[in-house]
Amino acid sequence: MNGIDPELVVIFLDEATELLDSLFADLTQLQKKSANTRTELLRSILRKAHNLKGASAPIGVDEIARRCHDMEDLMSPFTESPEEIPNEIFDTVKGHLLALETLIHEIKSPPNRPSAVPVENPIEGRTGGSKQDNTDTGSMRIAISRLDKLWSYSGELLSSRARMSALGEQLQKFVNTFQSTVAANPVLQSTPELSDAMKLLQQDAGSLLQKKRNDMLDFGHLVESINTTLKQLRMVPLKTAEHQWRQIVRDAAQKENKSVELNVISRNVELDKHVLGQLKDPITHMLRNAVSHGIESSQERVIKGKPAIGTITLDANVVGSNVQLYIEDDGKGIDIERVLEIAIGKNLVDLDTDDMSRDDIVDLLFHAGFSTAETVSTVSGRGVGLDVVRQRIQAIGGSVSVVHSEENVGTTFMLSAPLSILSSLGLFVEAGDTTFAIPVDDVARVFRVSAESVVQVNGKPVVKDIHGNLIHLVFLSEFIGLKRTSAPWYNVIILERNTTQLGLIVERIEGQQEFVTSRLPWNMVNVPGVTGAVVRPDGKLAISLDVRYLFAHGHRLMPRQTRGIAAAGAMGVPTSIQNILVVDDSAAARALGKKILQDGGFQVHVAQDGTEAVPLLQQHAFDLVVSDVDMPQMDGLALTRYIRSTPQLKDLPVILITSKDSPKERAQGAEAGADEYVIKGTFDQRFLLDLVSKYI
Repeated sequence: MNGIDPELVVIFLDEATELLDSLFADLTQLQKKSANTRTELLRSILRKAHNLKGASAPIGVDEIARRCHDMEDLMSPFTESPEEIPNEIFDTVKGHLLALETLIHEIKSPPNRPSAVPVENPIEGRTGGSKQDNTDTGSMRIAISRLDKLWSYSGELLSSRARMSALGEQLQKFVNTFQSTVAANPVLQSTPELSDAMKLLQQDAGSLLQKKRNDMLDFGHLVESINTTLKQLRMVPLKTAEHQWRQIVRDAAQKENKSVELNVISRNVELDKHVLGQLKDPITHMLRNAVSHGIESSQERVIKGKPAIGTITLDANVVGSNVQLYIEDDGKGIDIERVLEIAIGKNLVDLDTDDMSRDDIVDLLFHAGFSTAETVSTVSGRGVGLDVVRQRIQAIGGSVSVVHSEENVGTTFMLSAPLSILSSLGLFVEAGDTTFAIPVDDVARVFRVSAESVVQVNGKPVVKDIHGNLIHLVFLSEFIGLKRTSAPWYNVIILERNTTQLGLIVERIEGQQEFVTSRLPWNMVNVPGVTGAVVRPDGKLAISLDVRYLFAHGHRLMPRQTRGIAAAGAMGVPTSIQNILVVDDSAAARALGKKILQDGGFQVHVAQDGTEAVPLLQQHAFDLVVSDVDMPQMDGLALTRYIRSTPQLKDLPVILITSKDSPKERAQGAEAGADEYVIKGTFDQRFLLDLVSKYI
């Protein structure tokens, strides 16, 4: 492995050891489990073997890749019937795993390589007299959960630092008040003894205050050092995923019978391991989409005067505390007319689309259930579209958008995500009775304007900047569902993203402070415009604003969305109880679903199949339907089609839950009009409640 980046080897060993341990455990469980639980375990084994094969590529150990490939070939034929796996297959796969264990151990400690830890001098080592630095500079594996626990303590330190700062301000006020009181009291000034005593007290108070300031500065530096070190511990180079992305493009191109190459520009970008893990699936989907929907066949490209080989470029760059990933292809571009035609056919937009801009139409690509794929393939068209990519990115406080597309030139998507999920520097502001945190990376400048300077253009409030350009304004109080405040002067925060500016009017600006965003309660996880909750030093809660959402929807207020933000601001729960219909032919599944949802505060009705569900839908007003797919008489697909074809029900959200995970079944679910297609066994109680909260 000469010439291989040692850092890549360390990262590989970390991932390979974890994958191998998990493969051993899954294989053991697969032999023990009953037939109906084997499918997921087998898929898990195949996925991990594939990941291990991909992870070994950058360090050039062909034997690892070969054995992983052999395991895939051995077990793939049994994905539909895992109960039929013969014992000989288990024995062979176990042999491969044992061989892999040996290979990985040899990479860790090659037979001809001396120990990485210097041998301690037998005499000096005991007496401590050696001046040689015998520190082991190797690496060790640390569970992310332990780092997360450390970070929770670090978050408490941040709050403590803020409280100490507030206490310091109070002490300063006390000393100032004390000194001014002494100076203004004639009795104290006319009595020498008291005057001298007061002067000593003033000196002592000043010394105490200065010591407190020094302690606060030292404590602040310590907290900053701890936070920085914890962040660095979690950071991994983006280039560690390059080989996997190249393999994804190669595999997709081979299946689509196209010639495509991937160009990666990583610029030594490092980001949080959790963030990179959350980005892998969205990037995989985007790369496959670029191959399937973007790049033309070699023959078509030659006819157009393009090189026969298509090019996809993944360009990474750090902007502030975010990483921006541009995924650009030199393909055929987005067919705007086709997108609009499909959107109209799926009732995603009204027939009157004259007021829709090109950007509005392109944004339809991210709508749930939208797909331009005419057929289902192993590369794209699985019934899972760009809406899933956007959901995954937004879940970590990021965004995804189309930044450029031109016919026969290509398309560029931009994914933005925080480098770290740990802490952020925010500008704290007030609107109504609620405090909000805005990431400072999105803040261009802050200023005040007179109310007379705000004018209406096309019915929207705007103000001119120093260059005479018009900036669209959003009143935060109005945006969260409260009455717009009137004042002679307004505090304006200019937000900027991708050269686009938006002015946010708030009632008060508190200042900057580092903060840690915590998850909202389950019933508010997907409140539009909100990314989480922030615990203030005084124990009160603030709301972390989703700036991306402000840019996307600030110009139009939607009642349901603004109510949601207002509810999050109050940290309350919905005042009305939502009704959910659970449809499943399994009595146990119905009972379990009913219990989970009732515990979540919902009113639940049940039906054993579609024929029982239809009368209930006609008699009651439901906010959501959660249905199994495979049911007698009227299955979940037929029930979904009935809902979509009934005018008074067509907008009712439908979640389909099934054990079938093939592209064909997923496509059928999407074609029927389901909002979600969830695989049984892949979610728990929290997952179901989080999923439901997206729609009601």
